[in-house]
Amino acid sequence: MRAWLLAFMLFCHMVHAEPSKVIACDNGIEMIDLAVQIIDHAEQSIEFCPCFCGGEIFQQIFVRIEQKMRQYPNLKAYILISPMFLEPLDKDLIQRLCQQYPRQFFLTYTTVVLNCNNDLTAIDNHVKMLVVDETYFIVGGTNYDYALCSEGVFTPPKREKNCAVGPGLPAGARDQDIVGRGPLARELRQNLHRLIALWKNYHLHKRFVSLNPDDYASSNAFFEINLQRRPYVVAFETHPDAIEVEDGKLSRILSGPMHNPNLICERYCRLIDEAQEEIWIGNLHFAPVDPIFESLLRAVNRGVKVVVITNGVHDQSPVCTRPISVANTLYYLPLMYGKKYSLWDESSCKKDKVFSTEIYQYSVPEVIYHKKVMLVDNKTLLIGSYNLGLRSNVSDYELVTVIESPQLAQKTKKILERDLKFSRRVTPQQAREWYFDFFTSYEAELQRQFNNFF
Repeated sequence: MRAWLLAFMLFCHMVHAEPSKVIACDNGIEMIDLAVQIIDHAEQSIEFCPCFCGGEIFQQIFVRIEQKMRQYPNLKAYILISPMFLEPLDKDLIQRLCQQYPRQFFLTYTTVVLNCNNDLTAIDNHVKMLVVDETYFIVGGTNYDYALCSEGVFTPPKREKNCAVGPGLPAGARDQDIVGRGPLARELRQNLHRLIALWKNYHLHKRFVSLNPDDYASSNAFFEINLQRRPYVVAFETHPDAIEVEDGKLSRILSGPMHNPNLICERYCRLIDEAQEEIWIGNLHFAPVDPIFESLLRAVNRGVKVVVITNGVHDQSPVCTRPISVANTLYYLPLMYGKKYSLWDESSCKKDKVFSTEIYQYSVPEVIYHKKVMLVDNKTLLIGSYNLGLRSNVSDYELVTVIESPQLAQKTKKILERDLKFSRRVTPQQAREWYFDFFTSYEAELQRQFNNFF
């Protein structure tokens, strides 16, 4: 008996001590392929938060979930989604699953909630994650919808979505996620169950009793699973880009309207302030809140190279970038010259030194650049759902992972360097023209302020 107990304890220690492993996906399609294979190995739990979703990709995932529930009657699927992109066929599928699997399939909707306490904001969930059997996890920026999930390096065929927002969507998106295996999966499960409880409570009371998911730590549907029945996904474990990450080098941050200052913003600032050599940023928005922007200015002035890839407003841009990307032009010039200027300082600006900052606007026709990635000193990767704009900082629930791994950082840098091949570099002259043009700067400032809603 004692020998069996010792063997069992050793097994449990080995399972716990197994190092985490992470893949930095090149694009959303690569992530979806791995997500499907991971779901195909589910036996006990699927926790899924795809944010905006719909269409063929959505249906592919949910049909897989149904197959697993039918195969394993004790498997439970907890899902938190936004209904904004759902089409009639998607809604029919959800209704059928809810009716046929009432003890296995639990779906909660989020919604946009106007908050008038201080500034007018629109609270919503923007977290994107998947966890299977408390073993495998996915975190990033990709939405599980064909209009916002593609390889992103060519223009895919565009099909109008049968939903209210369909006409304004691009043909595709260039995005990035991580797929991992390790103990972080448990923390992600706990986070998602608390978010689900928060939104269920909102629908029950028609108001937020508390904006903090942690207040629902003891009143959610989280359940323990049998860790001796961990799945083994060959496609992940043998993937050529899978990289082991040391204990303590992989963490997650969940932040939202309950935090002031925002926890993700604080980590951005800390990483930027610690940078010694270079910072790479790939983001849908580049209108960072003041603390992040000031940290970037300090980094530029102490000689750190800053490379930014984001969306622009040009002849190749999707129509949907116009309401969000003019605001970016407020930040290009200060990062190139290391300081802000008044509108009447153009002549003095032309005489000032230009730093090594590089700004790029993604330029694949009808494809939106949707990443939320920062790479610091070729050793630290921050990736998740947090956009560098006002809404992610003050009103949305967001999730990022921070990973200290030179190997993973190098892989991510190669992906970002590939993005440069499909981007246009902004010249100092262009930055000056946009910054010192009264009408452009006025439109940019309006966008920055109304970024609470976009």
